[in-house]
Order: sequence, then C-alpha cells, then structure tokens
Amino acid sequence: MLDAFKQNAIQFLKQRPDSEWEWIFWARHHDLPTRLLDWTESPLVGLYFATHSLDDVGKDDEKDGVLWFLLPTVLNSCAHIRPDHELPIFDKDDEDLGNYLPSRLKGDVSMKPVAGIAVRYSERMQAQHSVFTVTHREQTPIEEVADSDGKIGHIGRYVVPSKAKKRIREELATLRITRLSIFPELDNVAKLARGAVRQTGAGVVR
Repeated sequence: MLDAFKQNAIQFLKQRPDSEWEWIFWARHHDLPTRLLDWTESPLVGLYFATHSLDDVGKDDEKDGVLWFLLPTVLNSCAHIRPDHELPIFDKDDEDLGNYLPSRLKGDVSMKPVAGIAVRYSERMQAQHSVFTVTHREQTPIEEVADSDGKIGHIGRYVVPSKAKKRIREELATLRITRLSIFPELDNVAKLARGAVRQTGAGVVR
C-alpha cells in the first residue's frame, strides 16, 4: 500500500519526502493504514477527539467518551528502548525506531510497541501537537503491553460521561479548540463561516 501511495502522491506534495518515515507520516495523515497510532501532547486536543464525532459532531453523544493518557518513556522501557528516558525520533538516523520501518521487518522477531516524537511535516501534525506510538510485527494493543514483571504502568484513561460532552464541546469552542484549529484546512474555514452565519441569523444566498 505504501508503494502504491508513493506512485501517485508525489504530484500533490510540495517536495519529495527524503525518508521512509516521512512517507509513512504523509500516508498516515491521508487515511492509509499504517502501524502508527496518533497521540497528542495537548490534553485539550485529546478532549476534542473524545467529545466530537468527526462526520457528525454529536452522533455518539449517547455514549461515554474516553481520554487516554500515556507515559511514553515507561512504555519504551518495556521494549528496552532508551533507558535514559529520552524519547526517540521517527527519523532516518534513529537506530531504535529504524527497526520498526516496513523495509526492516524481516525474520520472525517481534518487538513491543514504542513511543516517539516526530518531525511535524504538515500543518495538521503541528496543529494537533502530534506524537506517535508504533507497533512491530505483532499488533499488540498498547494497553496490553506489560513490563518484565507483568505489570502495566504506562497507560490509563479518563471516562468522559455522555451527558458532559455537549458542555465540554462548548467550553472547548470558547478556548478556540475547534475543527479549524485541529484541522487547519480551507474546507473547515468555510464550515466555520457557515456556522457563524447561522448563529447570527444572517441569510445566505447561493
């Protein structure tokens, strides 16, 4: 799938990606399945995704939301990555994360998921304060990874009650945490403008 993406993507990119990871991040942010899982360094961005359904904002309001939190260096210690508690970076020169590249997934060895930071290649990655975890050959859920003593101490979650979602969305909007701030794209400028017109009661002629 990544090779098929590369075949046709280059005409839409401002410059050619210069590493395998960069190609993977571009593919990930345009809905190609990868072994990456998106996280954010911003609790407010996390709350946005816990309280908004992207295709219809209030569609899942009858269900509780969940805000997950991760201790990335604790996760990495389970995979014996960076015991000095520095996060690796998804870059062509990082030896630890290089073992997770598609081109190097050879043999029968499987490693535990790890967390890292990444160069934020796109406006969306920057807006969402993106960081990532990546799985290896086996798709082990992050919440099931245990240390050598069988303990799971790197992950937890806060439940967002369904009845609180609407209020939280309103508070996030007051803080300017909106679809436009999360997805800074022209289509969302138009959606924001349409919403502003509805709120003021102005008429629209198309």
